[in-house]
Amino acid sequence: MDMEVECIEAIELMCHFPNNSDRMNKIRSEISETNPNDLHERRVDLKRKSDSSDDQESEVYKKPKVDSWPVAQMQRETYQAQELNFKPKAKSKQKLPDEPIKCQYCDYSTRRKNHLIVHERAHTNDKPYACQYCPYTTIQQSTLTRHERTHTNEKRYFCQFCDYKAARKDHLVVHERTHTHEKPYACSYCMYHAATKSDLTVHERTHTLEKPYACYTCPYTTTQQSTLTVHERIHTHEKPYLCQICMYSSAQLSSLNNHIRTHHY
Repeated sequence: MDMEVECIEAIELMCHFPNNSDRMNKIRSEISETNPNDLHERRVDLKRKSDSSDDQESEVYKKPKVDSWPVAQMQRETYQAQELNFKPKAKSKQKLPDEPIKCQYCDYSTRRKNHLIVHERAHTNDKPYACQYCPYTTIQQSTLTRHERTHTNEKRYFCQFCDYKAARKDHLVVHERTHTHEKPYACSYCMYHAATKSDLTVHERTHTLEKPYACYTCPYTTTQQSTLTVHERIHTHEKPYLCQICMYSSAQLSSLNNHIRTHHY
């Protein structure tokens, strides 16, 4: 056995087994016969081996140094997960019912209860979300958020082709189609294509002859609300479009533009 270890054992024996004299005498004789320089060299060698093994251990468990913050963050999270033996739980999806839930007022059905709640508010006229700037109320939070942007003038959606900004994403999508000339909505009766669903609906009424908008004053009917609004100004004599150069006013914008081109240019 190594002499250094023997010395340690001798001390232990002296502390715990003081009566074990044969063992003590043997160790004392071995130490006395050994050259003190040899003991010192052996002690230094043992220390060197101990330090070497510690360095090797630290190299095995040493974490790589990474300067880049995102990569370093990922490395830290990875090591923490390994050290704690942690397995992140997958987000639990909302369990939908096997059968769709039916509306109690019409034939509408859905598997999502929150969708049904919003839908049934259209029947009950329940509008729990109120605008903080005007008397406007609506059936859901997202609609209120869009409405309030008309007051705050917040326009968070930017066109990638020009300086146009929109308060709503669907308005931006329609606008960008003026640049890309995309017309995804096809007529069921002819080769006509439209950029928006509403334009297609109005166009198809020229085939079906449907005119759902009726004047309250006369038998006039039309295919869209904006045309009816202009027509009703005939009865109300409302002329909201004013010329900035003379006293002329008009019931519709196109008439004002024709007036300016004819008389002021």
